[in-house]
Amino acid sequence: MRPGPTRLYILYMQDETPPRPTVSTTELRDNISEHLGRVRHRRERVVIEKNSKPAAALISVEDLALLEALEDRLDVLLAEKAVRARGARVTLAEAEKLLGL
Repeated sequence: MRPGPTRLYILYMQDETPPRPTVSTTELRDNISEHLGRVRHRRERVVIEKNSKPAAALISVEDLALLEALEDRLDVLLAEKAVRARGARVTLAEAEKLLGL
């Protein structure tokens, strides 16, 4: 059974990505508490613009933790792939030497 036009419209609306709120550095400076509240309490992500170009983003600490966890997982996956491709293991001492630690 095919969905009617109303359902198609709803599906279309769900697929749209809402625009991210943006603020200038001046606006951020003048109203930092308001923007921190948006991020902290409503979990919004705010793009900070410098000279009308995106320069940074203000995100919640929960989003930061998630981003860091995803980066860590990606690092592990890439390291595992490199080990499989190389076919050899590196000792801790060798890794420290390679990384200059």
